[in-house]
Amino acid sequence: MSSMTSCPVARWRSRMGLRCFLYWPAIAPSSILPASTIVISKGTDPEREAYSGFQDTSLHQHLQSRGITRVFVGGLATDYCVLQTVRDARSLGYGVCLLLDAVRAVNLHPEDGRKAETDMMKLGAVPVRWSQLAA
Repeated sequence: MSSMTSCPVARWRSRMGLRCFLYWPAIAPSSILPASTIVISKGTDPEREAYSGFQDTSLHQHLQSRGITRVFVGGLATDYCVLQTVRDARSLGYGVCLLLDAVRAVNLHPEDGRKAETDMMKLGAVPVRWSQLAA
């Protein structure tokens, strides 16, 4: 579980606007991220679990200071980190787009991921796919 709780959250500016995403340095090394990237790490305390990108981080403050009111959420794992991040984002008043083709569940029980997606949509998350965003 420790590898799951150390996922950094980063943001960058592109010609399409502000983006937020979860990434692992081994997959997306910092050398390919723009210099203006702000990396916000979660789960940095080995004595404490951290499932939400908002938990004990400055993510909310960074988003607020930039007037951002909507986030796009994807990552691992649907039934843990993604679910908790969506819950926190909604409770803080953010609009949430759930990137259905950018999430994957742990599924300790076979339907955990599906249930988590349903729960997030009940909270008001809007399900989207990459093809809808790229058009």
